[in-house]
Amino acid sequence: MRQGEHPRHTLWGMGGLLLLAALALAVYTLVSLRMETLEAGRRTAEVVNLALGEQIELTLEAVDLTLKGARDSLYRQGRDASALNSPQRLEESLRDHRAGVPSITALFVTNDHGDLIAYSGPVPGTRINVSDRDYFLAQATRRDTGLYISTAFTGRISQRWQIALSRRLEDGGGKFLGVIVAAIDISYFETFFTSVLPQKDSSALLFRQDGRLLVRSPRVESAFARDFRHTELFTQIDMPKRQGTYEAVSNIDDRPRLVSFRVGERFPVISTVSLDLHELLSPWRLNAWRIGLTAAVSIGLFAGLLSVINRQLRQMERQSEELAASEERFHHLVEHGADTLLVLDEVGRIVEANRQACTSLGYRREELIGCNMDRIEVSASCPPEPDGTPPAEDGTTTAEARYRRAGGEEFPVEVRSSTVRLGGRPLLLIQARDISERKALQELLERAAKYDSLTGLPTRPVFIDRAEQALVMAGRMHRQVGFLFIDLDRFKAVNDRLGHAAGDAVLKESAVRLTACLRQMDTVCRFGGDEFVVLLPEVDGEEDVRVVAEKILQSFSEPFQLGAAAMSVTASVGMALFPEDGQDAEELLCHADAAMYQAKQAGRNDLRAYHPAPAAPPGEAHES
Repeated sequence: MRQGEHPRHTLWGMGGLLLLAALALAVYTLVSLRMETLEAGRRTAEVVNLALGEQIELTLEAVDLTLKGARDSLYRQGRDASALNSPQRLEESLRDHRAGVPSITALFVTNDHGDLIAYSGPVPGTRINVSDRDYFLAQATRRDTGLYISTAFTGRISQRWQIALSRRLEDGGGKFLGVIVAAIDISYFETFFTSVLPQKDSSALLFRQDGRLLVRSPRVESAFARDFRHTELFTQIDMPKRQGTYEAVSNIDDRPRLVSFRVGERFPVISTVSLDLHELLSPWRLNAWRIGLTAAVSIGLFAGLLSVINRQLRQMERQSEELAASEERFHHLVEHGADTLLVLDEVGRIVEANRQACTSLGYRREELIGCNMDRIEVSASCPPEPDGTPPAEDGTTTAEARYRRAGGEEFPVEVRSSTVRLGGRPLLLIQARDISERKALQELLERAAKYDSLTGLPTRPVFIDRAEQALVMAGRMHRQVGFLFIDLDRFKAVNDRLGHAAGDAVLKESAVRLTACLRQMDTVCRFGGDEFVVLLPEVDGEEDVRVVAEKILQSFSEPFQLGAAAMSVTASVGMALFPEDGQDAEELLCHADAAMYQAKQAGRNDLRAYHPAPAAPPGEAHES
């Protein structure tokens, strides 16, 4: 009996070991699935935060450029307190600069006591004083404050939550005259944040680097007064790296979250995107229940299967060698089954492909096996890491490439490559992910930042960049560059008589007429309101610039057809020439603007070249 019992003891012993192995495999599978789910969430949060951070910086840059432009216009009226004594003219200038910048709720100017003296919207009936606001105190107490981003506050005019960007006003001797402020309604950011958040319970936040919360979507108003410097976020920030992802319980709503953060490149802000871990892991929990139930049923059936195993030992021995040979290949191909997975030999031929690869590329598995990678990969690029981070210790490299489907369609992918050994043979494992949606989102954001939504013309930052490049080239080649500053005459009358829709039609038609007067190398930009600027690189002198300006004046001699009405809208043009009238783009634009004002004062519908002239008499208003 002992000899007969020994094999059964061995069988039960092996059964126990197999049971433990099955339990270990179930635990390993659950842990692996959880790690993959968290990794997918991390990538999603980082991509969304990248788009979020870029849009935030573009918005803040546009608002700061508007503040600088409005301040420079104010300084052209005088660098002393008398420049603040013409509220009507100030308000008209503020409205002009605010036009075309949808993120700005209001532009306003205060005196050195914090009293509101000019406002881009309807003038409030009561006296408004902002001397207690943090942006006023920061600008009043320090000359070197520069651009200051305020904490969130409730506007005294709009009664809505806002943040403010401000710059100091001072006279020629550095004496404090007041502040110029651009208010941004927090709902502007909240609308964009909500549109890109990937989950129902996810959130996006914007902090100042000193720990004050500026924006949160969804909004929690009680959090605006808190100091977050000692929270997990600020202990996680590694300033040289400036970005990262971590898990923590939210300090605002006490929910466990996966948080991705990015520190602003040009502004002292930090953006975060946090995903609710409970929602993120809900599919994994469902799989955990299924795997657990399957394991429980398997344990119940295991005792009955032991009797069958005894008869199948020989068959299992024959199958074990086949299973051992395919186990490693199966592990690598199914570990990340949601992506395209290809295994290449030493000369670049495909030796294995998973189901997703066949679906994504449009080939049957038999067609992929044995073909060269050049049939699929059109191009590849591997940009250097921005922070100098070396490749991963496991030899994995990441690059972007373009793949071609069976029908000839090309699409962008993110590729991760690593070396594996199968059967003692070194092979290359390719993991490719379609990034078409991410590329489309990046292109959409870049387009919105570079072109005016109404006229389709380049924006102010694009114009300044092209102008600086043209000036550098002209300095090297000893050539001249022309600048034209164009303001529509009596444009306000169009809005007053026919409405803002007619005004928009005039602006769009003006852009068409201006573009038709220029060469392909020239640039025209809507600078704000009814103001346009033109860059003329590679001109031989003032006469070349004058010819273009006269073509523009002639193009505006034709009436504008506005529905059933036809209305005449002329233009006043100011001209400045590099290097005679200035050495940089800002100075040349300022001088062209001054020349345009001379054309206005001469009767409008005229061209004037820049010549230094005394300031306009006090109280004289500029009517466009």
